[in-house]
Amino acid sequence: MTKFYTYLILSSACVFASCDKENDPEPESRASLISSTSEFGKTWSISSIETTFGSTSPFQCVMDNFITYYPSKSYETREGKDKCAPTDPASQTGTWFLNTSETELTVSLPDSTQTWAIEGVNRTTLQLSSSFPEGNRTYVLVSQD
Repeated sequence: MTKFYTYLILSSACVFASCDKENDPEPESRASLISSTSEFGKTWSISSIETTFGSTSPFQCVMDNFITYYPSKSYETREGKDKCAPTDPASQTGTWFLNTSETELTVSLPDSTQTWAIEGVNRTTLQLSSSFPEGNRTYVLVSQD
């Protein structure tokens, strides 16, 4: 009989422990997956680009760039050692935001604004697609953090 009560007490404790909402991790929002919650933000680089005409290998001058999204809704792009044009600035800053359903990412620079559909995001990969005059592009970015 004591085994029965011991089992009953242990199983009750397990049930109550599993109901404890404070120990359940909150699901990460797309915003925190993109920018992290750290003041240092989250840095990404392009690993591939898909176009309406098939896969393309990005130019090295694009592949070695870094994009850091900050939780303050600002972002910075930094050129790697290979520039696409000698006049390209070493870095540019802008702002970013998500729509209310967190399905679109809009980035703004002083001279342009682009909205990207978020095709997928997790802690290590960000997949964005958008339309351009020459066709649709899907960028796959990988986390550098």
